[in-house]
Amino acid sequence: MKIIITGSRGFIGKNLYNTFSKKFEVKKLFFKNFSNLKENDFKKKLRKQIFLFKPDIVIHAATLFTKENSSEVKKKCLKINYKYSRILLDIVIANNTKKFIYFGSNYEFEQNRTKIYPYLQSKQKFSKYIQKVNLKNTKLLAIYLFNTFGENDKRKKIYSKIINYFKKKIFFYKKLKLNYINIKSLTSYIKLQLLNKWNFKKRLISVANKKYFTAKDLKMLKINFLSDTAPNDLIYEHKLLISIKKKYFNANKDNSLYEFIKKKLYK
Repeated sequence: MKIIITGSRGFIGKNLYNTFSKKFEVKKLFFKNFSNLKENDFKKKLRKQIFLFKPDIVIHAATLFTKENSSEVKKKCLKINYKYSRILLDIVIANNTKKFIYFGSNYEFEQNRTKIYPYLQSKQKFSKYIQKVNLKNTKLLAIYLFNTFGENDKRKKIYSKIINYFKKKIFFYKKLKLNYINIKSLTSYIKLQLLNKWNFKKRLISVANKKYFTAKDLKMLKINFLSDTAPNDLIYEHKLLISIKKKYFNANKDNSLYEFIKKKLYK
């Protein structure tokens, strides 16, 4: 099986590459000065790489993530998350690639957030495109996530704030409700999708952990800095709002955010 992975320098892409390259023939799709590439140059380079490698599966994990909302950021998000993703999918279809796996965000479907963040607007725009595109001989699986966690994750996430709370007294919202998936669980799920025969042409699926991480877990970790109110950027509440197919992971000792934080705090 031949696989191309975009975004192999990111947390999800890197984990997928490290796991799958042990068993399959995997190519990282990477371009120097990617964000500065002109559209026609990007098309030429992309066509060449996909034509020469002839992948069975393309996993699109690359994304430009930002919480900024300037007009310049909006242009960049649209260019990378929408235009270039669309070009990639169109070339994949033209190349008769068997499967295309894409990662979206569950937050795309929360109107209050989407109005604010160009990142979500660009992701939502591409989601609308994949719903109407003619796939011809290609099959598509779009996986929508809240958040992921795991070892060697250098991203600044809420759990890193929880782990560092002793140094800085951070107040957490009493109604805290988080949905995080262990990268190991996600990687295992994707591996199954690579090996399984798909009985669908196109599927959009919202993937989440069955158990939420809440203020109760904070108390069990002896974190008692809880508040009825909190600044907007410290109110974290994840809701599964979208009415598409759902996949839930069972939280156990090996993949729960609670156990991961506990190990980091009390090792």
